Amino acid sequence: MKKLAGPLAAIAVRLPIVLRDLVGLAAVGLISYGAWLVFPAAGYIVGGALLLAGTILISAKAA
Repeated sequence: MKKLAGPLAAIAVRLPIVLRDLVGLAAVGLISYGAWLVFPAAGYIVGGALLLAGTILISAKAA
């Protein structure tokens, strides 16, 4: 049982970060899908714009 304590603690520390990223990706997907339902090309445009905005925010935060 003691052998599992270390890896489980590492997972518990990283879990909120992973969940936040998964929720963000799901949100981008759902917004893009909703735009695609209105006009198929809009889904790709909106999805790309959201991913680009996220990338810019992450790079600005890292700098």
